[in-house]
Amino acid sequence: MINSLRRKFIILSISTITFVILSVFITINILNFNDISNRSDQIIYRVKDDKELFLNLVANTDQSKEPSDKFLYDKFFVAEVSNDNKILYIVNKDSRKTTEELVTVVEKAIQLNKDMEYVDYYKFCYVTIEGHKFLLFIDREQDFIIGQNFLENSILVGFLIVILSSLILIGVSSRIVKPFEENYKKQKQFITDASHELKTPLTIISSNADVLEMQAGNSKWLSNIHNQIDRLTYLINSLVAFSRVEEKNTLEKTKFSLTNLLQSRIEDFDELANFKGKKLVVNAEKEVYYIGDVNTIMQVIDILLDNAIKYADDNSEINVELKNNKKNVELRVTNKAQDIKKGELNKVFDRFYRLDESRNSTIKGYGIGLSLANLIVEKHKSIAKAYSPEDGIFVISIKFM
Repeated sequence: MINSLRRKFIILSISTITFVILSVFITINILNFNDISNRSDQIIYRVKDDKELFLNLVANTDQSKEPSDKFLYDKFFVAEVSNDNKILYIVNKDSRKTTEELVTVVEKAIQLNKDMEYVDYYKFCYVTIEGHKFLLFIDREQDFIIGQNFLENSILVGFLIVILSSLILIGVSSRIVKPFEENYKKQKQFITDASHELKTPLTIISSNADVLEMQAGNSKWLSNIHNQIDRLTYLINSLVAFSRVEEKNTLEKTKFSLTNLLQSRIEDFDELANFKGKKLVVNAEKEVYYIGDVNTIMQVIDILLDNAIKYADDNSEINVELKNNKKNVELRVTNKAQDIKKGELNKVFDRFYRLDESRNSTIKGYGIGLSLANLIVEKHKSIAKAYSPEDGIFVISIKFM
């Protein structure tokens, strides 16, 4: 249990750190790329809205005379196109590209049939001046390369932070869960010690009650004593069994016939059910096999059958189904119980919980059985559910994975 708690702590912590780092770096990179796009828009609108500047750029073919405006440090080129989108000429201010390459870029931009878009790292827009239609292209390749490098570095730094954090968490996790481990050990030791300490006086009380019964005959007071001894003995044995299963880290798994195991347990409980005026109706598929701890799985079946027989309405049927699904094996026990209300009832798996909630039920039990069954199911990485599909019907379904 402690190892499981430690693993969950490490996984949860690493997941939280990863999520936070991922969120921060995604936000930073989105803002960075938005900034690149905004700078491109500023440059384009600066040129587009200044008619004199734009005409100067178009007329100025000598790069040595390029304007010194701070917005125009970026490489650019301008293409004039006809009304039917034919390229008339190109003014190239980008020495890294040949005219043929720029023609390809302009053709791609024309095919997009959009304004203020990107094509091959160029942000472009349409400009109309004195009846002439131009395409203005601003080269943003360098900014995108810087942004891409920043993204790659962010991923690398984030990965290193997660790895380093994981190593630190793994190292300190044992110290963090140590108080829980000590409390857990004390709890287990208390249960063990209490069970041994209680068994001795219970044995003595039971023996004395037997002697009194032989001397004075049976009476309702002696009968009450025996009943309370049985209840306490059952409680002690249940707590010890729960503690043993809880501290069991490994299961002795083997492949066995779940169908045969269920049939054998039905045979043992059938007489008890008949004695209490209830009938077990079994619908089990043949040749259903499962890989698990056969002894603890048998405990689960016993607990479910015992619970159903105890709490089912008088003169009612208890339906037990076993079927092999594609991804799991499902065991389902259904019984009628008049006080049950429709809905999800997984709280029955809580320790010491009983549906009557009065704690004064005449039925022997302390609400540990289903909790123990659920613990065994969880040890097998499987799922147990309790619910009522309609008022008066109680169902426990176990999907063995």
